Amino acid sequence: MKKKFTAAARSYAPKVFLMLTLTALVLAACSYPGRRPAPDNLSQEDRVNTAAAKTVAAIATGIAAGQNPTLVGPSSTTFTPTPPQATETPRPAAAATKTNTPAAAGEGPCNRASFITDTTIPDGSTILPNSVFTKTWALKNVGSCPWTTGYVLVFAGRGTAMSGAASTPIITSGEVKPGDTVQASVSLRAPDEPGDYEGYWMLRSADNKIFGTGSSSATPFYVKIHVANEYSFAEHMCSAKWSSNDGDLPCPGKEGDSKGYVMAAKDPQMEDDKEREGRGLLTMPKPAGGGWIVGKFPAVIVPDHPDFRATVSCHPDDSGCFIRFKVTYQVDNGDEQVLGEWNEGSDGNVT
Repeated sequence: MKKKFTAAARSYAPKVFLMLTLTALVLAACSYPGRRPAPDNLSQEDRVNTAAAKTVAAIATGIAAGQNPTLVGPSSTTFTPTPPQATETPRPAAAATKTNTPAAAGEGPCNRASFITDTTIPDGSTILPNSVFTKTWALKNVGSCPWTTGYVLVFAGRGTAMSGAASTPIITSGEVKPGDTVQASVSLRAPDEPGDYEGYWMLRSADNKIFGTGSSSATPFYVKIHVANEYSFAEHMCSAKWSSNDGDLPCPGKEGDSKGYVMAAKDPQMEDDKEREGRGLLTMPKPAGGGWIVGKFPAVIVPDHPDFRATVSCHPDDSGCFIRFKVTYQVDNGDEQVLGEWNEGSDGNVT
C-alpha cells in the first residue's frame, strides 16, 4: 500500500527539534516568546492533546512492521519486517490519453514509444523489503501503428526484474493510437535485502517485436528504488518541498534566514538535557506571529500496521517555547487523515 504521511508542528518559539522517520509534512509556527499564550489559557482540546503527548514520547520516529508503539532508547529506529504477507497492489486500468498531434499512418517506424513521466514510484523511492507495489509509466505512442491489447510490457533483461510477470498487457481494451499516451503498469515486489535496485523494461508488439524509446526505439524505461528497513525524515530532509508563510524555502536552509529555515541537527541535545544519537531536523518558522514552516515529503510504500515514532523538543535555549505537532497521512489519492496531534512546551521534557 502506498501511503503519504504528513507531520505538522506549530510553535511559539524560534527553534524546534524534530526527530522523525517516515513520509511527512513537518509544520512549525512561531512568534516571539512575549506573544506565547500562557499554558493556563489553553483550550480544553489543547489540554487533552498536551496530556496525550506526555504518553507517546519516543526517541526517534519510524515505521516498524508488526510492532506496537513503545519507548525506545537513543538509537535510530528501524523497521522490523514480518514474514512476507504482502498482497498485490491492484494494477490501475490503463487508458489512452488523446493528444492533438497524432502521427500520420505510414510515417516513420511502426513501433516507437516516448517516455513522458513516472506516474508512480519516482526514482529513488524508499520501499520496505518484500513490499508489493505497482510501477506506472506514462508512455506516448510516437510510431505509426496503434498499440492494441496484444502489446505488453516485458523485462529488458537488465537490472532486477523484481518478480515482475513475463508479460503484462498495457491495455485491456481498445487501442493506443499514434499520438496518444497510455498509463502502462506492472506489479513488482521489492527485493528482500536493503539496497538500491533498478530494473529496465520495454514494450513488445502483438507480432513479438521488442521496442522502446529513443530515435532507434531501442532505449528501455526503468524503475529505480531504494529498499530499506526504515525511512528517516531527517535523512530524506531535502527530498521534501519546504515552504513557509513567506514562500518556498531552500533545503538545506541557512540559519538566520528571515523567511524561516530547516537544517539537519546531528545528535541534537534536547530540552531534557539528553543528547539523541542520530540525525534530527531543526525547524525555524518566519519569526513573526503566526509564522509556520511546512515540509512535504514524497510517498513511501509501507506495510500494514506500521508504527510512526517521533520526538519533539523545543530548543534548549528557548524558555518561551510552545509548539503544536500534528501528524496526518494520505493513502494513495484518498483524503488526508489525522494520525495524531500534540502540544509541547519549554518544561524540561520532550514529547
